[in-house]
Amino acid sequence: MGTAALIGAARWLQYAGAMILCGSPLFYLYSFDASDGLPGCAQWRWPFTLIRVAAIVTFVGAVAWLIGESLSISDSAVEALSPAALWVVFSGTRFGLACAVRMALLVLILIAPSGVQRHRTLWCVQVFLGTAVTISFAWTGHGAMGSGSGGAWHLGSDLLHLLAAAVWLGALLPLSILVFSSIRSQSPEQAGVTLRGLERFSLFGPLVIALLVLSGVGNSWFLIGPSHLRALYSTGYGITLLNKIGLFGAMLMLAIRNRYWTTPALRADLRARRNMRAPLADLRTSLLTETALGLLVVLAVSLLGTLDPPITR
Repeated sequence: MGTAALIGAARWLQYAGAMILCGSPLFYLYSFDASDGLPGCAQWRWPFTLIRVAAIVTFVGAVAWLIGESLSISDSAVEALSPAALWVVFSGTRFGLACAVRMALLVLILIAPSGVQRHRTLWCVQVFLGTAVTISFAWTGHGAMGSGSGGAWHLGSDLLHLLAAAVWLGALLPLSILVFSSIRSQSPEQAGVTLRGLERFSLFGPLVIALLVLSGVGNSWFLIGPSHLRALYSTGYGITLLNKIGLFGAMLMLAIRNRYWTTPALRADLRARRNMRAPLADLRTSLLTETALGLLVVLAVSLLGTLDPPITR
């Protein structure tokens, strides 16, 4: 694997993991509380397993990214993997500092369950730490390359884009697990839990999409600009960005369908005490497809970070 491919893969692992670390515990917080009276919410173990796996994946990605950056400035692989070379990257670059902070936050995420016993409190802690991990990427991407007021606006737009994406993408996997649990159990109570999650998530949908579009347009203004529009179809950066936008559009179509068609169908079957197999199977296919598209969007974002934006040409 070449250095560029290693860095791209490392970025993808970290972005994907960070979306879960930020968006998943937030989903648990706004979807379920002690007054819901829904069975199983307080006894779930899989959300914490999901967080641990995501933290480990993100940590592995951070180590791989560190090695990749060391390889890019070293004359040989042996030299790049030496403690001295790795320390230079850690201590002598803004990337290294951000990476060190990110890895420390990931360690805290892994040990937090041993110190916080109440589930809801732990989810609050995980949201805080996961959000910190997510926003740390803004200081290792194109959003941190500007200066002055324009640089501040660009960095703010990048932060908003990262957080809005985490709210959406981080909820998809928990929602998929809830749907699978409902299909397996065929229980109206479990279907009610799934429906609650879908309904609460859909409340944030329009705001999240608006923030993603506005911040995405803002980022494109800073990185492409009106004078480089031809670069959208003549450069690797532009073509990758167009693919990302296309994937986002496909995700949006699925999200709209889920909100206005499939979720109401599940609600109607649940209230009428009918067999819920059809809407649940539809939701399973839709959410898995949306999750796969989301991973491709994250891959596109990872690749964009390794390419020179047209504004720098």
